Amino acid sequence: MENGLEPDQMVTCYLVHLIGCALSNREPEVLPDGLSWEDVVSRARDNSVLGLIWHAARWLDGIPGGVRESCQRFSDMVALHNVRYEAERTAVCAALRAEGLSVLPLKGASLVSRYSDYSMREVGDNDLLFGLVGMDGHGICFSRVDSGEGAARLRECALRVMGGLGYAPVPDAEECHLHLVKDPGLSFELHDRLFSDRWSFAGYYRDPWRLARPVDESSIGCGAGMELALPPEDEYVYLMAHACKHARYKDVGLRVLADVIVMNKTFGYSFDRCYIREQLLELGILDFAEPLERFARAVYEGAPLTDDQLDAVTHMMLCGTYGTEAEGVRIRMRREAGEGGSPRLAEFR
Repeated sequence: MENGLEPDQMVTCYLVHLIGCALSNREPEVLPDGLSWEDVVSRARDNSVLGLIWHAARWLDGIPGGVRESCQRFSDMVALHNVRYEAERTAVCAALRAEGLSVLPLKGASLVSRYSDYSMREVGDNDLLFGLVGMDGHGICFSRVDSGEGAARLRECALRVMGGLGYAPVPDAEECHLHLVKDPGLSFELHDRLFSDRWSFAGYYRDPWRLARPVDESSIGCGAGMELALPPEDEYVYLMAHACKHARYKDVGLRVLADVIVMNKTFGYSFDRCYIREQLLELGILDFAEPLERFARAVYEGAPLTDDQLDAVTHMMLCGTYGTEAEGVRIRMRREAGEGGSPRLAEFR
């Protein structure tokens, strides 16, 4: 590992080293002098990558017994949590579809299956896009709800279905989804939109169903809602748009690096890169996505980080999974001062 670094930079370097090793099946280096496993584990928790880095670190010698036991318990808990979520998501989707609502898994709910082990991707909420969806003669999906009144009835239907499954709504400032919880520890976010109008991406994602494709062709025209999925390219573009939203709001942590690596590892040879670039340009986030891709590639391959990359990724590590209130204030002050709201990830160039 690098010498002559500040303590936070040392932790960052070791965390991204372990992330790269976990996802590329490389053997990790031992903990560098000057670092403690307690610091590494604490920062990994803050960034929702503890299960991931433990996949690489668990074979190392020299880990204190208490740390080893705690990390293994946490890893087992993540795997069990994801298995329970998968079973619960199946039940929720079936109940919503029985009421004629189509569903599409989003974010971690979709990404977790791309990882090689269920302990490697922590999922906080189970995110689903739901709606009344039709299909035209060319097989293109579209939303059948285009009014405020229709959207309100749609939400009422979803709340009724989730209530029947034992879920209770939680007040949430986000206007694009319903947040519902059930003991023990189950949380769903049901989205009727992907972005509110205050985000520049809202126009592109006005009707996200146009991008979706049926998972099971036999469900078309059967009277129930459809189970849908985004093609890999559109899932990847949405991953970038969602990460950029967080980066522009309160910044974003290290987990997004792992998600970018996993999507490229899974679909890299089949991706339509020209299409992805066109969509990122249309969204206005190509200058965010390309540096992030280059950095993710360096992490996966174990390449040395540039000084700019190290500064930027240390900042990400300190911000945690979804950023901090303090960073959100700093971003808004920069924007109001006319300095722009460009995410720190642009510094990866």
